[in-house]
Amino acid sequence: MAVLLFVVLLIRVKIGNKPVARTVHNLDAHAPLGPFRSWLLSRLFGARTAEIHLSAWTVAETPAETKVHIPHGHYRDWFARYETTERVRGRFVYFGLLRAYKGVPALVAAFQEQPGPEFSLHLAGAPDTATFHAALAAEVDRDDRISLDARFLPEDETAMIISAAELVVLPYDYVVNSGAALLALSLGRPVLLRDGPTARELRDEFGESWVHTFTGVLSGTDLTSALDRARTAPGDSEPDMAAREWPDAAVKHAKFFHALMVASRHHP
Repeated sequence: MAVLLFVVLLIRVKIGNKPVARTVHNLDAHAPLGPFRSWLLSRLFGARTAEIHLSAWTVAETPAETKVHIPHGHYRDWFARYETTERVRGRFVYFGLLRAYKGVPALVAAFQEQPGPEFSLHLAGAPDTATFHAALAAEVDRDDRISLDARFLPEDETAMIISAAELVVLPYDYVVNSGAALLALSLGRPVLLRDGPTARELRDEFGESWVHTFTGVLSGTDLTSALDRARTAPGDSEPDMAAREWPDAAVKHAKFFHALMVASRHHP
């Protein structure tokens, strides 16, 4: 049924000369789509597809002629309804889907390089496979400073987990956009990311007290040095989210869509 509906959509787009806009979250799919799905998407996203980019640096990475950068809005208002907690000194937190490409095993290994009892690591999120879950759980069991909550977390628990962190660590192998990083920052917690265009863009926006980076293989030194730097920020401070207000994003989207509709009437 889904395929049939998608074909109907394609027909309406082609016959009605409808403009197509897509939001660019990642430049490539995380997992192979298969030849049939790839073919369907190629029929929808043709040369005239317009693009909304969540990161400024990706604008130049795609061939679309019509594109705009509109930053993803913050999460402050949505998560204001949930209770938070004080930072736990020495607490590192990873939250989100537990997948190998997100660097979770490397994070565990890096944390275990630091033997001090003053540190703790909390991993929270749903694993993508039972095999990966079993392997990760076996590694976590070797260190009683590491806790693993392997399930999909409701938003209220997510807020508590993030706010308990002194540093949120998201060591993805590659990242174009990160809702997790933006959520952590929205809740006033600094993040550690792999160095790259996205991390640098966030660091330029929010400052070096909030966005920390590492290169190469994540190490225990990367964790503790980032934590030391994060502690230099005032405890009651918050990152400036002025560029990510939702009303501003709504106005930018409306203007972009209106321009697309006007252009489509003059383009056979």
